[in-house]
Amino acid sequence: MPIKLPHAVIIGAGVSGLAAAHALRERNYIRITTIELNSKWGGSLRGARLIGGIVVDFGRVGTLDDPNDELWDEIGLEDELIPIDMHEPGDWVMFRHSQASVVRALKPQLEELLLLRSAVTSIGEFDANARAHGFPRFCLCLENGTVLEADAVIIAVPAPRAERILRSLSPAAAAQLVNYRFDSILRVNIVHYTQDIDRDLRGMRVGGKPITYVVRVDHPIRVPDGMTWHQFGLRYDPTAGDPEWENRGISEQIATLFDLRVAPKIRPHLFAWPFDEPLEWRDAGFAARMEALHRALPDGVAVAGSDYVVTDKRPTIADRIRSGFAAADRVYPALI
Repeated sequence: MPIKLPHAVIIGAGVSGLAAAHALRERNYIRITTIELNSKWGGSLRGARLIGGIVVDFGRVGTLDDPNDELWDEIGLEDELIPIDMHEPGDWVMFRHSQASVVRALKPQLEELLLLRSAVTSIGEFDANARAHGFPRFCLCLENGTVLEADAVIIAVPAPRAERILRSLSPAAAAQLVNYRFDSILRVNIVHYTQDIDRDLRGMRVGGKPITYVVRVDHPIRVPDGMTWHQFGLRYDPTAGDPEWENRGISEQIATLFDLRVAPKIRPHLFAWPFDEPLEWRDAGFAARMEALHRALPDGVAVAGSDYVVTDKRPTIADRIRSGFAAADRVYPALI
């Protein structure tokens, strides 16, 4: 009779979910299933190699991570972080080969089950009597009607989605995530000829919308000599459709406004991730809310991601990875 391995289900294949799977994988003898709403794993950490060897980030190129953090050695990304000028306070850095290098370092293994384009609607808990008869601790209902059983669950999705998933399992935990706030940013990446730049591009407006930040990248590992990559961040409302942005007209407006000659065959990239700038960590009562959230979760369930990190500054990528590691630690006792 085959041995039945303990089963951990991770909801969300962003960097925190991948980190949680990575941590559980190292403990062996655990079956791991990761469920991801999108068609790709990695969440907001995405990048692309364009024509001519140009490498761009789709998410915010700069991060406040510490290049000397031992974490980067642990996951094989030593010497990957290099300084970048964000024209904002703090020691900003970027990844040499885009933030996608973090995703590649934590990517799922062949023996793990990865369900893409799948969504969890709710989590249920079997009672003690059912568990005494061989049932596991939890069952997860998927949007397509599939039901999965699990001995432990890690919820590594944005707070609004976690709140909906937790409503039936733990209303008290879900209550800590109601009306979670984000600063949603549309990021426009334009590669153009360097000689076109003769002024500061910050503080402008495009189509009545303010440019919240501008990053200029001339590093030779990202763009060839004579070319410059600019990333423009524009605040937007994800609940209001904007046809002008949907048809990529905003990138044309930016190029026209600044007289930028876009490099031939290199199409501007737009990336909108409504949950990538959490704001709740700024609130004085946030630490107490997160403590209440963790107390309200049943044994064997944990949350992971930037939305749940208690910090005094913008959550870093290392914070998100360690959040996944911590979630794995919390649920591991339920798997042994």
